[in-house]
Amino acid sequence: MTDIRDKDKFEGLGPAEEVETIAESARSLVDTLLHELTIGEKAHFVGEGDVTRALDILRQLMEGKHAPEKTLETVHALLAGDALKDIHPETLQYIEGKIAGKDPVTGLERREAQTNRMRDMFNELRETEEGAAFIESANKKGLIVFDVRGLKMVNDVMKDHKYGDQYLKNMTDLTNEHILPVLKALGNKTDATLARDGGDEFSILINSDMDLSEKVGLDNFLADVDAAIDHTDGFIEHVGRQEKTRLEFLTEYAEFRLAQEVNRSIDREKLCEFMAKGEADPEAYQLPEHFEPRMLVAAGSSTFAEVIEHPENEEFKDDIKAYNETGELPIKAVKDPSKYAINSLVGAIRSRADSRSYKRKTDQNNAFIESEKPEDQLMIKMISRNDVTVKLALDLQKSRGEIRSIATEFETQVTRLSRQREEVAAERDACLTEKAVLEAKLA
Repeated sequence: MTDIRDKDKFEGLGPAEEVETIAESARSLVDTLLHELTIGEKAHFVGEGDVTRALDILRQLMEGKHAPEKTLETVHALLAGDALKDIHPETLQYIEGKIAGKDPVTGLERREAQTNRMRDMFNELRETEEGAAFIESANKKGLIVFDVRGLKMVNDVMKDHKYGDQYLKNMTDLTNEHILPVLKALGNKTDATLARDGGDEFSILINSDMDLSEKVGLDNFLADVDAAIDHTDGFIEHVGRQEKTRLEFLTEYAEFRLAQEVNRSIDREKLCEFMAKGEADPEAYQLPEHFEPRMLVAAGSSTFAEVIEHPENEEFKDDIKAYNETGELPIKAVKDPSKYAINSLVGAIRSRADSRSYKRKTDQNNAFIESEKPEDQLMIKMISRNDVTVKLALDLQKSRGEIRSIATEFETQVTRLSRQREEVAAERDACLTEKAVLEAKLA
């Protein structure tokens, strides 16, 4: 087999032969990189963006829409294609979900549908509200994002994604049973839509008739949703009695209750049995006596109005300064799609909620790191990637970069060879012309 790093092997080959030679070598390297990974690690290595792009490029290749000279794109497609082959169950599930428009594991709508719904809500605001009324209505709409921490640990330990899939289904059922009723009980009319954003991430889009940004005390909040909320099992102690916004209370309730319920659903005996048998990395998972594996939930949220009133994007700030000084929102700016693009606003909401969720993860990690309890030290390894996996992922990323660098060099080499062929052909034509002239003179 031709070594993909040996450029001399490509001398004298035509473009189609070069591509096939590169393809053969690329497949060999990909097999070397991927053959020892678990299915979950392969899925992490090849993300959804790579899956989508590879499917598109491979389809175009099969339809003959890519010229053979496009060496770099071809190699990338082959690399991703082999990875797709190796994670076939996840890929098939992904494609089925895309076709159905829903997540195949949970049956929930996907991130795209949630984003489209947010766009529609913003468009409706822009068309119907102005000035202070715009902000007032935007404060009644919000997004909660959360993820289940420890899902990777379940997949790694069990060596089978069906266990992780079951926890995702459990999370969906628990959210529908315990969280959405609380959200929908807020005010006279509140809609709440749950979606799976991908991996272990979920989101809930809220459209209420109550101000989610208004600060209230715990008793007031409980009165708002008393018919639906179960606050008798540690929640009051968890949140404390300081004032928070309604959305903050709702977010903390979702985080607390989901973690509480999902841990009740964990088959601890099964999980500990696998770990005790050494199915997992024995150095990464040393079980203290009486250890009970548990999951955490990290949540964050944002109202729609926050990205208008407190923008992180510099281009918003002059107009918001004017709004703060006059009390009137410059509605022309809000309705100007070239400046206040809906996609930017929707992205800002999700980014703000995600950053708060990430902060919760950091706080949770720090609490475990600072603890001297063996079970807490083990938990930090379980909810984060263990050192072995981190090193492997970094090595894979480095190798992937090296392959892309090599492919780029080959593309340059192909271009150089093509140019040399053109120069040789031109010299040959010149020689033939000169020969013809000399023959004519001799005749």
